[in-house]
Amino acid sequence: MHGGHFLISECLEIGEGGLSFVCGKEIAAESLVVVSFRIPNGDFVSLRAQVRSVRPAAPGGFTHGIAFTDIAFTHKRQIRSFVSERTEKESVSQ
Repeated sequence: MHGGHFLISECLEIGEGGLSFVCGKEIAAESLVVVSFRIPNGDFVSLRAQVRSVRPAAPGGFTHGIAFTDIAFTHKRQIRSFVSERTEKESVSQ
């Protein structure tokens, strides 16, 4: 959510500190947003975040990098588990 409007976006990457997503609307760097998503095999969360980077995405829209401003340790741990599990699966398949 940004500026009182909900935007639906595709998440590209996620880590304990933030995530990146593609959106049809450009959100200015340093803007504050609220992101809501389900951590795979974890909780549904709504987190405050700050836009750190914005760049054009092909074929249109914008890729945004955001940093979570306040995230519970439990959610960091769930994200860490998801990332490490996915990394292990990718290593095995190569």
